[in-house]
Amino acid sequence: MSSTHLVQPSAYYTGTMSENKVTVDELQARCNELQGQVIRFLKVEQDLVNTRNKLDRDLDRFRAIQAYSQQIIRAESIEEFAEITVESLIETFELECSALFLQDETERCFRIGGLFGIDEAHADCRIDKDWISKRDLHREGQVLIEQVAANEEPFSSVGLAQVILSSFHDENKHLEGILVGGISEDKKGYYDEISEGLIPSFTVFTQQMSSLLQNFKAKKYLDEKVQRRTAEVTRQKKEIEEKNLVLNHQKEELQATNEMLAEQKEELESALENLKLAQSHLVQSEKMASIGQLVAGIAHEINNPVTFISAGVDSLRINLDEVRQVLDIYHRITPDNSEEKLKEIEAVKKQIDYKQAIREINKLIDSIKNGTERTTQIVNGLRTFSRLDEDVLKFAHVHEGLDSTLILLRNKYKNRIEIVKEYADLPQLECYPGQLNQVFMNILSNAIDAIENQGKITITTSKANGFVRISIKDTGKGIPEPLRAKIFDPFFTTKDVGEGTGLGLSISHGIIEKHKGSIKVKSLAGKGSEFVITLPAKQGKN
Repeated sequence: MSSTHLVQPSAYYTGTMSENKVTVDELQARCNELQGQVIRFLKVEQDLVNTRNKLDRDLDRFRAIQAYSQQIIRAESIEEFAEITVESLIETFELECSALFLQDETERCFRIGGLFGIDEAHADCRIDKDWISKRDLHREGQVLIEQVAANEEPFSSVGLAQVILSSFHDENKHLEGILVGGISEDKKGYYDEISEGLIPSFTVFTQQMSSLLQNFKAKKYLDEKVQRRTAEVTRQKKEIEEKNLVLNHQKEELQATNEMLAEQKEELESALENLKLAQSHLVQSEKMASIGQLVAGIAHEINNPVTFISAGVDSLRINLDEVRQVLDIYHRITPDNSEEKLKEIEAVKKQIDYKQAIREINKLIDSIKNGTERTTQIVNGLRTFSRLDEDVLKFAHVHEGLDSTLILLRNKYKNRIEIVKEYADLPQLECYPGQLNQVFMNILSNAIDAIENQGKITITTSKANGFVRISIKDTGKGIPEPLRAKIFDPFFTTKDVGEGTGLGLSISHGIIEKHKGSIKVKSLAGKGSEFVITLPAKQGKN
């Protein structure tokens, strides 16, 4: 920010008349410059206000989704579940109307399971599967905003002008239904236009609703199963009591039946616990997927040097046993038999090729040493990367973090990608090392994935004016210009379904902001990408 200097009037009224005129012009230029700065500051302030308002709206929506999750637990039927869902959708996104379409297998279409703000006369509205296929809504996580044209079914007959649709799937990834929110032609002036800004939170709402629907169905299934079993147990118990009145000799048989029922009850309880455990595992599975890939690569990297060591130890033991034969004869030499034993030693040396054995021992020791050093390098890299100091600011070497990350990723790029390091002499950086290593992991992993065959990744570091600059540049396929502005958005990914969560760069952006730094991307489609991270060397005090 430029500093403003006050100029004393007397400073402008000295010298000749022409000199005074030049000074006034300069003062006017300075005023114009200050006015420009004020305008820019006001624009930045307005941008911050707009951003704050957007975050507040998103926070309100997520709070509404959380409240919906608590409210839906009370649903006792699929009709009540649908009713709560469509009402919550209206409250969360301030839409005029909403509907939940569920699959009707008998007619290969989707019918309304619940509606809000739509006349009951349209309760028989349905969506055909062909209509869904044309809009790719059968794909998991698909969200679509559509302007409804005149005479375009199924929504034009309902009187809607604009709709937002989101598909959801069952645990087997089969399309289960469509969640719809809309604004009618008559009232679109009273509501905000549905924009793409709603898509992330609308996606979260749909995913949460889908998960709750699966839980509801599982609970309903278990409840019905327990009710049927309870009814069966009750019936059997009544029969047993009636038979006991007539036939006391069936006591043992009835006792066996009771034991069987007890075992069935235990099986049901065990099944319920297993279902709860499976649900917990599913929640963690996506988080563990990336860790599992990393561990697999590290295990492969450690296995190679360990194999060298294992094979080397076996060969070394054989050679040492041969050399030990010579040493044993040396230990049995006395003044009386020295000549005889020396001849025996020479014969044994010739037999075992003593010199070759010594050379092999030296080579095996070098091989074991190399394997040990490689294993130590991997372990040290893993120890550096996995520092458990997430919430503690400390000074650390940036190059150590980069090198440890490259060690852990080596299995993904070795033999096909050249790593070029252009490291400057950097000071220690005050940071959260564990979090910063996670940023390096995300960016380097993406760079490796972007290079399909052979390529090069160049890592350059520099320092200037109290800041450290880290550049990671790859020769991969690059990022198209329309997608470049979205790469730091949560859940945005260009990878195939199942290969990325879309959170890596979003999390990295948040970590860099936490460090009061910046992260920027330069990219050309087909030419590669460059991520530039700028961080203050010292964080200072808040």
